[in-house]
Amino acid sequence: MPNVDKSVNNENAHILLLEYEVALCGLDIAAPGPVTPEVPFEPWKPPVIEGFSPTVYSSPEGFKEKFLHKTRENHMVPISCLGTVTALTYGLYCFHQGHRPRSQLMMSTRIAAQGFTVAAILLGLVAAAMKSQS
Repeated sequence: MPNVDKSVNNENAHILLLEYEVALCGLDIAAPGPVTPEVPFEPWKPPVIEGFSPTVYSSPEGFKEKFLHKTRENHMVPISCLGTVTALTYGLYCFHQGHRPRSQLMMSTRIAAQGFTVAAILLGLVAAAMKSQS
């Protein structure tokens, strides 16, 4: 009997079996190769996503314009933020001067102002959602 490596025969049999299964399924398996995209990649353009069209602004808003725009939409948020910062600053000043009761009162006021800020943000979100529905 000739000296035959059985592992090579098993590998060949396995490959033939896979090719037979692929032929039965009707799959067309191409040889692996580099995939070239239809459109070259351009990093300065947004990706094309089916069913999505990005909004393109004619002129991007700067910080000042965006702040004024958002302030006009919900004017209570900047006012409550200013109240929070004022209570915090005055409370720290009183703490530094040694007026402990007033400092504690200002820290409690700061917490109330922060709660008012959160409530203003949430009410602004609800108002924007209701405005977009109608």
